[in-house]
Amino acid sequence: LQPEPIYEALSRQDGLHLPTGAFRPHASRLRVSTAIRESPEPLPSDLTVHYALERVQDSTLASWPVEDAEGFVGMVRKSDLTAAAGDGRGDSSLRQIVLSSHAALDDVGQFPHVHLDQPLGQALARMGETRHTVLPVVSRANVRILLGLVTLADILQAYGVDRPDQVPHVEGDTR
Repeated sequence: LQPEPIYEALSRQDGLHLPTGAFRPHASRLRVSTAIRESPEPLPSDLTVHYALERVQDSTLASWPVEDAEGFVGMVRKSDLTAAAGDGRGDSSLRQIVLSSHAALDDVGQFPHVHLDQPLGQALARMGETRHTVLPVVSRANVRILLGLVTLADILQAYGVDRPDQVPHVEGDTR
């Protein structure tokens, strides 16, 4: 007889702000496919760190896809490239950097990734687990097929959240 379910009313009364039933249909529609972006041209796995840094230097992406003759092999972070160059490994191949970071080329599919039909919340959780702000979107049939990328900014935009650098500053706000 109440317009609001009792558990939602009790949780609100206790100060818990849980998603309401009205949110569930909207959240279930938010899939990775709604936030995917076209991938830049993947870097060849035999490219050296120095050349890779030159190619990604002006990009706003934090990570770049890497491929070999068989297809997609993983993502390499700009920070990993910079660290490798600083450690004297500038002549190392991207294959070596990807192997040393997280994704073993021999263990296909062992790199952080998402699929088109997965919920955006899962992509966000995977970003949190792996500390990546860019994830590859790969085919379910073959993880070596790169379909695109999803970034943290893409996910926030899909949820309708403005990026902090786009939120106007309010006088007296100390955040």
